[in-house]
Amino acid sequence: MTTPTQPQFSQMLLDAETKWARHLALLDGDSAYRLRGSNMDWLPRDEYAHHWRWLAHELAVARARVQGVTPPRISNVDAANEAWTAEDRSLSLDEARNLALAAWDEYLAFVRDLTPEQREGETLDSFFGTAVVHLDDHLRYMVDGALHDESSEWERLTAHLDGRPSGPLYRDDAGGEVTSAATYAHLARWMEVNLDRVQAFFDTGVVPDLEADVDVLNARWAQEDAALTLAESRRRAFLVRDRFMGQMRGIPIARFTPRLLGMYAGNSWDHYREHLGYTGYTATPL
Repeated sequence: MTTPTQPQFSQMLLDAETKWARHLALLDGDSAYRLRGSNMDWLPRDEYAHHWRWLAHELAVARARVQGVTPPRISNVDAANEAWTAEDRSLSLDEARNLALAAWDEYLAFVRDLTPEQREGETLDSFFGTAVVHLDDHLRYMVDGALHDESSEWERLTAHLDGRPSGPLYRDDAGGEVTSAATYAHLARWMEVNLDRVQAFFDTGVVPDLEADVDVLNARWAQEDAALTLAESRRRAFLVRDRFMGQMRGIPIARFTPRLLGMYAGNSWDHYREHLGYTGYTATPL
């Protein structure tokens, strides 16, 4: 990983506060959400506890440097993280969150109150690494986990659809038969329509409204796509999925927000799971 160039302290402080607020919004969205993908048991509680531990450590290091004494040192970061994670599993989400929030406020207040001379050198480097780079690292873990889930759920869904090339998968709310071809076409439509909506939100911060109600769009698209063969709808879905997830991979980690992640989730991996559920498919996720 290339270490970002350090900005001036005032900008660094603004970046830290902005990234922390975004981080809180991600963690507070769903207490049961597995932040690093469904293959890892890493919940918002664990994330908060992790930040509490490191913020407390970095505050102790910064204080020792100012006082001119030997700072505490962690010889094996991975071992320390593993030990803390195991120990902190007994914390509730509220306990871990309160500890992290207090540690963040205390650490930022300490560094903010230092003189420019006291902040120079290792203390400023550590602040940049802890309050800016570290948060982006953890956001990257979340995005990587989401991408893993997308790939796993796509494999599950396509294997199921390809294994049922003819005949209905299930009946919709109106009693109509839904086939594999129709499912591929439906998924493609939602990824395609959201390519532009995601890009608009990324560029402007505003998500354009859909041109019609969701049910109206689904009905219209189903009628328009009714003549597609399985091969045609499957090809369309694979191609637009490549574009949609390629768009996600192209967004800089530092620009991700809860809304962006939600738009991708709702129109890809969560959507795949939804349609697997409609078919009664209960195989264990990859």
